[in-house]
Amino acid sequence: MTTKPIIHIVDDDEAIRRSAGFMLKTSGFTVQSWSSGVAFLPEVRHLDPGCILLDVRMPEMDGLEVQHRL
Repeated sequence: MTTKPIIHIVDDDEAIRRSAGFMLKTSGFTVQSWSSGVAFLPEVRHLDPGCILLDVRMPEMDGLEVQHRL
């Protein structure tokens, strides 16, 4: 059984999450979106492995801090 590659989008801008998600889904990827690193990090251990499309500039915790904690 072949599963589609998954991409996790972590971005505080909803329009970016929607447009990037749409583009990636139409290209054959599975997409999960997260509105912040604060929302993403507690769940990351329970998620299927994949690529992370990570915004660098976000409030609360920027993308570099998210990457560091990963």
